[in-house]
Amino acid sequence: MAAAGRARLHAERCPFFSRVTSAARHWGERAFKLEAPQKAGGTLRDHLLAAQRSGAAVPELDLPPPPPELHFALPAFRDLCNRRPFSQGVPLPLPATEILAWSQLTGQRMTQRDFTLVTVLDHAWLKAIRSEEPH
Repeated sequence: MAAAGRARLHAERCPFFSRVTSAARHWGERAFKLEAPQKAGGTLRDHLLAAQRSGAAVPELDLPPPPPELHFALPAFRDLCNRRPFSQGVPLPLPATEILAWSQLTGQRMTQRDFTLVTVLDHAWLKAIRSEEPH
């Protein structure tokens, strides 16, 4: 069963975990959208900060801190992003084998919950980056 399928099955059995993954997904989509490259260059965050400096109200920059459940998964995800595969310049999802290798090589024990949260963040990052890619 694929990681996403296992996560969905686990979430159905555990409402708390479903809330955690939903909060992680929602936070990740908002946070990673700010990192998305823009057609005019720079990131969305860069453009919004420039608008804010010129006096505009920019509520998109009022991002809450990450949910506490991401205390391990978010730094792990950030580190794993440096090992992300690409195909013809397009970022691909982090393979489970890369996540496992990272865990073994860094000595960071990753629980099934942490693994699922890393994959949730990865999906949110890919969604944000792909939806905002400059054309």
